[in-house]
Amino acid sequence: MKISIGAAILFLICGIVLSDNKLDRRLHYFLTACVILIAGLLLSQDLSGWNAGGSLLTSEAGMMPGRMPTITAAGFLLMGFSLLAIRTYARLSQILALITVGVVLVAIVGYLNTIDSSNGVSLPSIMTPFTALLFFVLVLGVLFQTTSDKLENRVEESTSEIGLAHQKMTGSEALF
Repeated sequence: MKISIGAAILFLICGIVLSDNKLDRRLHYFLTACVILIAGLLLSQDLSGWNAGGSLLTSEAGMMPGRMPTITAAGFLLMGFSLLAIRTYARLSQILALITVGVVLVAIVGYLNTIDSSNGVSLPSIMTPFTALLFFVLVLGVLFQTTSDKLENRVEESTSEIGLAHQKMTGSEALF
């Protein structure tokens, strides 16, 4: 099974957002809004059966090869909201990323249960293992970025406290 072009583009956008925490705030929000909008449209298309027109980064309506599975679109929707919250609400971002892991694990179990033992072909509506692996990488990126930001803040606070203590010591030494 191959990854759809829509999923590849959304993984690329998510990777760009995660790769640079110094990314301009407006660009960060624009890219995450793109992920949320595309994933939301794909998910609503799958759930309601309507066609948004055009290919919407995938093939025609209906579950066909090349079309992003519903569970993958749901994973991107969760990941988009996680990336949206990563700068201001780190804890919420982590929770959404961990919920995404749960969705991916359900998808993997579904994939393993639908494998046809005679020829090894599975249904096209299930998330591929490669897609699941990329979601795990994104989740690790979210968890690492939110944790490293907190660690950097703590290190900065500690060094400023050490600097203040050093200034007080040199000031008190000047008295003697």
